Amino acid sequence: MSILSRYRLIALFALLILIGGLSMGINHVVFNADYHEFFEINDPQRMKFDEIQDVFGSSDNIMFLLVLASRDVFTEEVFTAIHQLTERAWQIPHSYRVDSLTNYQYS
Repeated sequence: MSILSRYRLIALFALLILIGGLSMGINHVVFNADYHEFFEINDPQRMKFDEIQDVFGSSDNIMFLLVLASRDVFTEEVFTAIHQLTERAWQIPHSYRVDSLTNYQYS
């Protein structure tokens, strides 16, 4: 008989303790998708990208999706909800542009 099969309950208990101990730090694991993390400060491509963002603005966007119970989207209730969401989106910190069906520029 192998040692693992002889002490299987102890091995299972030790494995559960090991998994529990290792998983306690899982909430500290993060992924930062910011491009600044991938390039050196003096990298020419990073510097050019920062220059473009300074001139034209960044592409940090938030998109909201409304899911309706009915298939009829052209109702006053739906447009009122879109308008209210648009007005509340302006209250998001650092927002400087909100595009919506209710404030779309036609010209």
